[in-house]
Amino acid sequence: MSLTQMRPLQSNRYDLLEVRVRKASIEDVGGLERVINQHWRVNIDHNQELRNRDAVLLVAETIGRQARIVGTGLMWITRWNKTGYLVELAVDKLVQRMGIGKRLVSEFSKYARFHTLRCIIVETQPDNKDGMDFYLANGFRLCGFNDRYYTNTPRSSHDIAIFFSLDLDPSGAVIGQNKRGRRDRTTRSLRG
Repeated sequence: MSLTQMRPLQSNRYDLLEVRVRKASIEDVGGLERVINQHWRVNIDHNQELRNRDAVLLVAETIGRQARIVGTGLMWITRWNKTGYLVELAVDKLVQRMGIGKRLVSEFSKYARFHTLRCIIVETQPDNKDGMDFYLANGFRLCGFNDRYYTNTPRSSHDIAIFFSLDLDPSGAVIGQNKRGRRDRTTRSLRG
């Protein structure tokens, strides 16, 4: 299954931005960590994750002579419960809100369906309104919280982890919520 996908994107910063999403390589680690460091301090060994058979590390990069990584994501697979955990998702601040995060989520969901995972789980904090809005807009649903997840001190709203799930079923449909909050099935092609 190919994870490469090209699509032109319009931008106020660039006349035309073409981006492709692909599996990351060792050569990409510096670029993907540059993007992550715009949002939080890198705390995962991406070189090790590239060797982890239960991890999928993707990058979104511009196409052209000066190709540049503009987005990245990392999903861990737990085989016993057929779940993907989206532990990192970051887009370069210069090109946010251009569909790059959505493309990364789409590629992760294709990978998950291909490997018969039942859902993708992501965790965020209550003060990350943009993140929560993004996940809800991309078919995730609120599935829980944990008020003992983090070790931050002093205790604040940062201590609460909010979990969202992108539910998948064996037919290849993404099970999301419609505008009225009811569960809804949307069939999506594995080909992209």
